[in-house]
Amino acid sequence: MHHGIPVTKKGSQDVFLASGDTPTSFGILFEQDRSQPSVEALKKLAETMVEPPGPPTADLDSTQPAGFTFFGQFVDHDITLSAGTPPDPDGVFDFSTVHNGRTPRLDLDSVFGTGPAYSDSAPLYDPATLRLRLGEGGFGPPAQEVAAADLPEGASPSVSRTLGDPRNSENLIIAQLHTVFMRLYNRFLGHTPGAAGDLARYEAARRKTVQHYQHVVLNDYLPRIAGRAAVDAAMLRDVPRYRHMVSQCPTKLIMPVEFAFAAFRFGHSQVRGGYSLNMGTGGQPRGRRLFVPGDLDLNGSHPITEDARINWDFFFELSELSGDEPTVPRNFSRRFDAKLAGALANLKPPGIPDGTEPVLATRNLLRGRAACLPSGQAVARAIGAVPLSNDQLGLETLDPAVREEIEAHTPLWYYVLREAEVVGGGKRLAGTGAYILAETFVGLLLHDENSILNQPFTPEPGLETLAGICATVWPNRGRGPNDAD
Repeated sequence: MHHGIPVTKKGSQDVFLASGDTPTSFGILFEQDRSQPSVEALKKLAETMVEPPGPPTADLDSTQPAGFTFFGQFVDHDITLSAGTPPDPDGVFDFSTVHNGRTPRLDLDSVFGTGPAYSDSAPLYDPATLRLRLGEGGFGPPAQEVAAADLPEGASPSVSRTLGDPRNSENLIIAQLHTVFMRLYNRFLGHTPGAAGDLARYEAARRKTVQHYQHVVLNDYLPRIAGRAAVDAAMLRDVPRYRHMVSQCPTKLIMPVEFAFAAFRFGHSQVRGGYSLNMGTGGQPRGRRLFVPGDLDLNGSHPITEDARINWDFFFELSELSGDEPTVPRNFSRRFDAKLAGALANLKPPGIPDGTEPVLATRNLLRGRAACLPSGQAVARAIGAVPLSNDQLGLETLDPAVREEIEAHTPLWYYVLREAEVVGGGKRLAGTGAYILAETFVGLLLHDENSILNQPFTPEPGLETLAGICATVWPNRGRGPNDAD
């Protein structure tokens, strides 16, 4: 499956390259380390990373609206899709030969696919207007508001295969976030001069959508996750580690393995067991649970019914756009820490073969081990940060022998989470995690000649933030569609 929007000439039009035209793989920002903790030690560490049973408490909340957790998942699906680790847990693999199913560009082909000129993605578009289809079998916003919130034909498995990335139908929150960017494109298309069905109009509207997406990643999402200072520092230093990584393999587009296999997996710690989606009858919020099968779960295979249609003020700061206090009980992400919600701890995604390690934390830790990722302490020293002390690592519940093994080489994923909890106060990434995310995202944009860092761009008024985009394409704070756009 193609991911990215490299452009080539075909006749008189620019078209997006089809599957297989751009080789992509993984590279490394720091030196590998084959001195890894044992599989047994990592499994013991994973056991400590599960949130204690019982109802969540307020002290587990961050100050970050929960929509950014799912936007992070949305971004992840846009830039990474890696093969699993070797079936032998003691095995290692050369990640530079592992195919990344996505090109490392912030280009939204998870939404656009390969474009209307290609058979695999043509069903996403109205052939007469090149609008992206929304709702059950329709083109553009149908008469019923609820259907307009849905992916085409609902998020059924047969239709999800025509999405740029089928993972965007995994749950009802990311599915509806996906439709936000579909609607943004349709809005831009409607405001772009030219004849209906003209590929030049499609390309202009798509480019504008991607530019606004890149803007919110760089200026809204990343500062909240890594801190404004980390983003500014990456811009100032001109991402030397990312540039060096790319220089080692100039014929390929490269994604840092420390980012894909460790640092950007921080979002697993921010997922809650359930979320309120909208306000029901009697002024009570209506919610659903993640990973709990039933009529009130958030499984993306469900069509988006009235009770599942998101009021985006529950997930982003829409009320604050007009200077108001929130009028709904907003969902917040879990704080940054080295714990996973119980509902997420034993999650095995669809399509993963039987026999796969069922514990998510264990899978993440073994993946880092197989890739011979450097320890958190090694990365901290390499960037000039003070490594966490052994006391700060939070390993006191482990047996002494296991604790000593983990202290000697703390897995990068765990270290990033613990560092965010201790140094970042549970509010954002710090040190190594902030560095890797800022270096990677700024590097992605600097190495894309069409990005907002290489081409003039100013966002349209009101579209500078994710909250603004949601409010624009779903007016009335997300409670109904704008059929005019």
